[in-house]
Amino acid sequence: MGDAATDAAPDAMMTGCIDMDIGMATGDSVVSGDLTGAGDDGQGSCGSTMGEDMAFTWTAPSSAEYTFDT
Repeated sequence: MGDAATDAAPDAMMTGCIDMDIGMATGDSVVSGDLTGAGDDGQGSCGSTMGEDMAFTWTAPSSAEYTFDT
């Protein structure tokens, strides 16, 4: 599952709920771990509340295509 946005418009952001800024990091396993004790800050469009989550902010280091895998 990923975002294939090509409209150059900013994507939605969970303001105020960011757990970590990962800067412009790229590569395998930039962030890994589990959600035990993470808290329930946000709700996805296809999910329910009461699910532990983590929210990250990331800045593309250059104009290119990037793949996110969860």
